[in-house]
Amino acid sequence: MDPGLILTKDDYERPKSLPELETWWMAKYRLFGSTREGINYAREGKGLSKKFHDEAHPMLAFLRHYYPKNSITCKLLAGTEPADAQLISASGATVQNFQITTAVDGYTEAMRRRQLTEFGYVDGLAKLDQDGVIPNDSLPQARHVLRAEAINHIGNAVAKKSAKGYDPSFALIVGFDDHVYDADDRPAFTAAFRTIQHSFLSLYVVGIHGHIILP
Repeated sequence: MDPGLILTKDDYERPKSLPELETWWMAKYRLFGSTREGINYAREGKGLSKKFHDEAHPMLAFLRHYYPKNSITCKLLAGTEPADAQLISASGATVQNFQITTAVDGYTEAMRRRQLTEFGYVDGLAKLDQDGVIPNDSLPQARHVLRAEAINHIGNAVAKKSAKGYDPSFALIVGFDDHVYDADDRPAFTAAFRTIQHSFLSLYVVGIHGHIILP
């Protein structure tokens, strides 16, 4: 199957309830992972695969946490609209517009994806060496160091979005990979969250695995 056909604009933008979004997201995730071509297509962020990873996944985690039993639906947007997603009421009215971003070191992530595509493996927590290359063997990173880096990436992501001057009625979701964190890390993230300045109606920091979600 041509990986470019896995995810179309119409499919991506069709309004979905939380159960529908969960089923849809997992089905597409499995399709991308079912062939080498699909895996490389998604790793390289081609087509709508980047929005699927960077926006649809955080939105799914957001809905799971804040609207687990609500009849509200979500519409993901793939075009040139200022919003990345909308919450829609049962009557069809737009309840909230969202901007969505991810808190990552973009260049390092790109290098990880390139190594993964070329060699089939990469250390997901590895850092670039002095030559700007992901080493094959990396030293384990102390948990507090990883946490501080994640908090810094979150702050940078919020600052970049705030600088773009979106409508102040928009909410901002910042997704990040929280698989190495648990409840013991929440106080540090909470303290940092309270200091973040932004220009949005509301700010949500959403770990895609549901371990750290603020506020």
